[in-house]
Amino acid sequence: MTRDPRTLVWLASYPKAGNTWLRAFLANYFIDGTEPVSINEMQKISFGDSSAPAYAELGRCDPATLSPARIVALRERHLERVSHNGEINFVKTHNAHARIAGRWLIPARLTRAAVYLIRDPRDMVLSYADHFALDPAAAAAAFASAHNHVPANSRTVMQFLGDWSGHVKSWTRTRDFPVLVLRYEDLLSDAEACFERVLRLIGAPVDAGALAQATRFSSFEALAAQEAAVGFREKGAAQARFFRRGVSGQWRDGLAGDIVERITADHGGEMKRHGYLAR
Repeated sequence: MTRDPRTLVWLASYPKAGNTWLRAFLANYFIDGTEPVSINEMQKISFGDSSAPAYAELGRCDPATLSPARIVALRERHLERVSHNGEINFVKTHNAHARIAGRWLIPARLTRAAVYLIRDPRDMVLSYADHFALDPAAAAAAFASAHNHVPANSRTVMQFLGDWSGHVKSWTRTRDFPVLVLRYEDLLSDAEACFERVLRLIGAPVDAGALAQATRFSSFEALAAQEAAVGFREKGAAQARFFRRGVSGQWRDGLAGDIVERITADHGGEMKRHGYLAR
């Protein structure tokens, strides 16, 4: 019987939209232990599409020196290897579903489905600015740039974001594979119901007790407590903490009016489409 190569389930988002929360849930659900899975061991259940060590091994070079064309060439080999790890392989990504140097970043031939996390960009700008040591105005400008990317660092190769609206469109409007769109705000309202939708998307059995426990183990309070106790390796270099507030609507008190106006002007169409502005 021919093996289906479409084993990748993408956990996709622009940075600071809830990707870590989703990965923590999946780790706790599928490992199903009596204690929460360490936030520094979520790779046990999900892979990173931009992991620097993988590219260093494949390219036999310093991954920080790789050109975009070389990254996407090595990327296909990396994802091929990941796709053979099991029948379902969760892959975290902040990349847009786009072409770079003539190659798709998200190859449909290896993809079973995707979960795309979206969040009010006015709230995201504040978290993004904190994570990348920017002021909010610079973060808002980055959200509007078609060339926005996350530079290479010791953990990852360059990640190709583009502007926020384009990123959202690239994932939510594709017909290349099934995509479940989850709003961060809906996770805040009923995380358990949202996570059940993820399990049903991938055809995993839904165990009510395990679902409730994994939701509890991956709550903002539980993740923040872990970070306070042992630290979190994905924290930005200049951040005081990765898990800051975990709320919606923080932009009302924390974002200047001119920046709010810019974000609305730049992204009003997609904000309306996903319920962040009145139609």
